[in-house]
Amino acid sequence: MRAFYDRRRYGQFPPAFVPDQDGRPIHSWRVLILPFIEQQGLYQQYEFAEPWDGPNNRRLLSQIPSLYRCPSDVRTGRGVSEWTSYVAVVDTRAAWPGPTSAKLSGFPAGAAMTILVLEDQSQEIPWMEPRDLTLEQAVSVLSSQDPQFAGVHRQDDFFYEYSSVRQAAFADGSVRPLFDGLPRDLVTSLLKIDKSPDLSLVDWSTSPARNRRLKLFNCLLLATFVTLTLLPLPWVWIKPR
Repeated sequence: MRAFYDRRRYGQFPPAFVPDQDGRPIHSWRVLILPFIEQQGLYQQYEFAEPWDGPNNRRLLSQIPSLYRCPSDVRTGRGVSEWTSYVAVVDTRAAWPGPTSAKLSGFPAGAAMTILVLEDQSQEIPWMEPRDLTLEQAVSVLSSQDPQFAGVHRQDDFFYEYSSVRQAAFADGSVRPLFDGLPRDLVTSLLKIDKSPDLSLVDWSTSPARNRRLKLFNCLLLATFVTLTLLPLPWVWIKPR
């Protein structure tokens, strides 16, 4: 991910969505920022006179910009090629208050410690759909130990499995890795614009050795294999009288 919106032009971030006259979301921030991610041609094909899933716009779903799809996203299912890997967190207390725009001056906790965009594969969201995560959903995802919500950047070997990592873009334009299973209080403070996090709880290290768990079953298998292999050796060494 990279800084994707020239806030200097407008003095603020884009809204999370554009609503219709009844207040229902019909256009996503992912569409609004297309001109700023070198997708002006795609932006010009989009028709704002109809919803994101209208007859014209639906044809653009297959043209998902590569910036919206993580190469490590290996989800399967119908429509998978249209799903985005990156979502906003929409809440009046977060960086995306909804149909209104936020300014950096409204981030008393500091832009460097406020999550702007989050990598997440727990939802099946077409990239043009004006749907993201609520604050509570994002807190649950980032603090969960459930493999269903695990980040896609992971590795393991025979002896260890390592905590998976997801990328998060912060309001200052920086991108940092977040390990799964973070404390809820820490996650909440990183998502709220008015709550400063306890930096002593933040580990920006990407070294998997610091977040690993021993695979006890594999260790037992190895011990059993070694035992069964070596057990006959004494009988081979003993010469019959």
